[in-house]
Amino acid sequence: MTNPTGSYGFRDVGLIEGADPNFGVITRPIQVSSTMYQGDPAFQTGGYWAPAATTGASGAGISGVFESFEWPSVAAGRQVYQRYWLGLTTDIQAGGTALARIKVSPQTVFQARVSGASNNPITQAMVGNLVNYTPNNNLPVSGANLSPYTVDATTEVTSSATLPFKIHAIVPAPESDPTSSGNEVQVIFNPASFSQA
Repeated sequence: MTNPTGSYGFRDVGLIEGADPNFGVITRPIQVSSTMYQGDPAFQTGGYWAPAATTGASGAGISGVFESFEWPSVAAGRQVYQRYWLGLTTDIQAGGTALARIKVSPQTVFQARVSGASNNPITQAMVGNLVNYTPNNNLPVSGANLSPYTVDATTEVTSSATLPFKIHAIVPAPESDPTSSGNEVQVIFNPASFSQA
């Protein structure tokens, strides 16, 4: 079976077994000049939240994953709730603030597609290793407003204090073919690099 190549970001699929119930979602102002989607890794900069941008083998800690966005819309004449923010700064009513809900629980398990020219697919032998994300800009449907982020298999290593995600599990068939490139995996925040909000 060939896996799809489309990305959807880091989708919340639950908590690590045995963790206390905790939604682990905070609401914070966003850096409105940036485009961001549900499932984008996120970090704080200058008091605001923005999509994470440090790709490659070194990586950098993140503080959460975007869940949803809201703002007082000029066009709609009311508070709007979406799974994306497209950087439309002129649509924020005067004196209003664009906000994001961000998943910050260190117990959260995320599911994401794998991309990269090496170590792809990610296999069972790699569970417990660390990886980075990459915005591969390969959206499955034009205009679907889905996150372009995937797991970057080329960054997979056995230990790292800077890479943001730890491979938690392999998604099995029929949802994903674990023997083919572009498979899906579950990841958790890397405790060594996670920056608690």
